[in-house]
Amino acid sequence: MKKRRIFITGDTHVRKDIQKLSAENFAAGNELCKDDLLIICGDAGIVWVNEERDRELIEWYDSCPWTTVYCDGNHEGFARLQEYPETWFHGARAHQIGASVYHILRGEIMELEDGRTFLFFGGAFSQDIEFRTKDYNWFERELPVQSEVDNCMRNLERYKFSVDYCITHDVPTRFNMQMGYPGVLPYMLTYYGPEYINIHAVLDNIYEMTTFRKWFAGHYHVNRTMYGKAPVQILYDEIVELT
Repeated sequence: MKKRRIFITGDTHVRKDIQKLSAENFAAGNELCKDDLLIICGDAGIVWVNEERDRELIEWYDSCPWTTVYCDGNHEGFARLQEYPETWFHGARAHQIGASVYHILRGEIMELEDGRTFLFFGGAFSQDIEFRTKDYNWFERELPVQSEVDNCMRNLERYKFSVDYCITHDVPTRFNMQMGYPGVLPYMLTYYGPEYINIHAVLDNIYEMTTFRKWFAGHYHVNRTMYGKAPVQILYDEIVELT
């Protein structure tokens, strides 16, 4: 059986950064089939706030040769995202957005037939909250709640806290600070209800508790690899293939 090919990239921001997936810029994509996967590390924006425009974008992704899989970022249409039906995708709970487009829920682990495992945990703080409108283009749901953290821990326990790859939008605090950011400032949490949890604290726990081969993230609009107990690769316009 032909081995499934897996590609990973960063934010596509609805249509703003989708050009990297064009036939001209992503030549390898022309050789793929629906068994092959393209994973987007959040801020895909495939579901946003305009149903008609969303439908056009979903149809575009469905027309691509591959199957698209993504975790959520902070710039997603969370209100509408929850309206999509839940299904199972390679052992992970997911919203089925199109015929070949899946949003993997936070804390879910996707396991392929060759044994490769992928932990997904989306979400991030919006740094520009003050310039956005709540429940229109900014949603508290960009941060996790306890049930999502509990789901993640249960799934990791099933896998003995060992996966091949972590797929997130943001990164643990140590890598955020390596890039010159201050981590989460106390005032940032005041925008959210008490049920919402500091995403960096969640990712810190996942990082400390889990053995993994590589961690992929987006969010920072750079292509950069940092090193801890395993490589943490932040992607933006770069598309990498797992080998």
